[in-house]
Amino acid sequence: MQLGKKIRDFKKSFFTINQTELTPFSKLLMTLFFFTALWLIAAGINSSVRQATPPQQKYGYKCRYFANTSKLKLSDFDKRRHIYADTPFGTAPECRTLEEAYRKILNDPHIESEITQIDLLRKREARIASQIHKLDKEYATMLL
Repeated sequence: MQLGKKIRDFKKSFFTINQTELTPFSKLLMTLFFFTALWLIAAGINSSVRQATPPQQKYGYKCRYFANTSKLKLSDFDKRRHIYADTPFGTAPECRTLEEAYRKILNDPHIESEITQIDLLRKREARIASQIHKLDKEYATMLL
């Protein structure tokens, strides 16, 4: 009961100007204006949200990675091992420039041969480390 009374009082105070109640047509126009203003505000917010590009799309992972790295490694250009090889750079002009340079380096045959040579050397190093470990164990056994 009290809620209904409060709503009636609010409607009277909302549609009263200079202690004179508005006509039904004026009430209709005022309500129409109110909802039109709300609709325009909502449409403006939706429009601005759709126009704004999210930062993750504008500056992709690779763009941020290369921009924040002070010293690049050759393994950053290894197509086979790079986890994020297919992730986009981003839509920002700086990121597009970085992507062009990255693609040029990535497609350079000298880089691929260097990476292959590094892989072979790493395998060789692991094999030698395994032999050293094996000899170390044998030596420890011989001492006993």
